[in-house]
Amino acid sequence: MPNPAQLFLVDDHQIVLDGLLRILSELEGISVIGQALNGKEALEKIPTLRPDLVLMDLDMPVMNGLDAATQLLKTLPDLKIVILTMHREESLVKKMMEIGVQGFFIKNTDQEELLLGIRQVLKGKKYFHYEALTPLVQSTPLAPNTLELNRLSQLSEREREVLLGIARGLTSQQIGEELFISTRTVETHRKNIHAKLEIKNLAGLIRFAIKAGLVS
Repeated sequence: MPNPAQLFLVDDHQIVLDGLLRILSELEGISVIGQALNGKEALEKIPTLRPDLVLMDLDMPVMNGLDAATQLLKTLPDLKIVILTMHREESLVKKMMEIGVQGFFIKNTDQEELLLGIRQVLKGKKYFHYEALTPLVQSTPLAPNTLELNRLSQLSEREREVLLGIARGLTSQQIGEELFISTRTVETHRKNIHAKLEIKNLAGLIRFAIKAGLVS
């Protein structure tokens, strides 16, 4: 059985830390190994504990999350950092992308999406909440495929496999044979994919799959 992913939490409000700990403790494959109330304390603890992922607030006394994340990623470039904040300013989101933060969530994000995003980042992917990305989309061209990758991460692994089959031009029966599932199950997945991606037709699904990098 694989070792659980190790998380470290940083927020200046203990009640927030307690809430996050309660949510994350319910997940299989995840273990919270430490906490800090500010960026300075995080810098002191994280290099020793070496967590897989740090979930960090931005507004904190002593040292804020931006400065802490910047320093951590200089000394531990493979560290995965996810920001959880009330801020969504375009300049801030750009800065997070520039320094190498892998996830960015607004604090009104629902629990399900936060957990989904954490799992995606642990897999080596990036996940930025759509409210954080909206100002960038409206003002400047976004890095290629970022929006599509975020939307793709809404799909389950099986749904992504079905989407890949669709993009390759396979029928539902052919997809079912490849994945060892029934045609009816494939059709159910197709309906869920259309609903989650808000794409109504086959051509739209294929265009999306190309933009998301599933097929070329």
